[in-house]
Amino acid sequence: MKNCPACKTQYSDDTLQFCLQDGTPLEWMGQAETQTVVLGETETVVGRGGQGRVNIPVADPNQSAWQPSQVTHVATAMPEKKGSNTMLAVLITAVGMLILFGIIGLAALFFWKNAQRASVGNTNDANLTGWNVNGGNVNSGTYSKSPMPTSTRPSSTPVATPTATPVSPPPPPPPPSELKSYPATARLKCPRGAYSTSFGGDLNPSGSRSLVLACRSGQSLSANISGGGGCVSFRGGGTSTRIYTNSGDNYLTLVNNCSTVVHFSVSVTII
Repeated sequence: MKNCPACKTQYSDDTLQFCLQDGTPLEWMGQAETQTVVLGETETVVGRGGQGRVNIPVADPNQSAWQPSQVTHVATAMPEKKGSNTMLAVLITAVGMLILFGIIGLAALFFWKNAQRASVGNTNDANLTGWNVNGGNVNSGTYSKSPMPTSTRPSSTPVATPTATPVSPPPPPPPPSELKSYPATARLKCPRGAYSTSFGGDLNPSGSRSLVLACRSGQSLSANISGGGGCVSFRGGGTSTRIYTNSGDNYLTLVNNCSTVVHFSVSVTII
């Protein structure tokens, strides 16, 4: 066992050389003092890391003899691990090297492109000056300028331009036929004892005529147009119609859809 001569702290760890409290070199205690144990007292040792003291009670006389192995030894402070700092330094160094290599590569690429452009420019200048180079070998001693190619224009022969033939204007449309004069409304009557009648007449271009028949209410009246070259129809469309009459006058209106005077005929039946 060792003892600190300054603070009188005792240490059971024989491997310690200096006091954990004030750093004073430790001294060996005598053999008689090491084995002397006072019952009913406590042994004071320094806690881990030098933080305060720990009182250890001495074993009771009624119990088994006190063993030195039961004394709590002072734990030595373990050094802090520096693996994380080392790894961080390695990563920073690797990143820095990558950045440096990237800058060097970009600079080399830029220099190579400039060299390529300069070589291409020199080649173009040599071609523009007109030096004669045959098969990649330059004639030593003398340089002859190759003649610049001269462009020959083909002789232009006069081309006959087609002359536009005058187009005669279309012939004027034929004059409309002479318009007819007729009443706008014509009344129809069935002969005595007959159920049908007919009517014929003319229609001017885009003109219309009305036929009037006196009938009783509820009779069936049917009419058909014949002639007119397909130009005449009833108002509303169609060349035939059928209606149920009202009491009094009933009207049938015909329309000419052509631009000429047409002649038509209508047959009417009333039942």
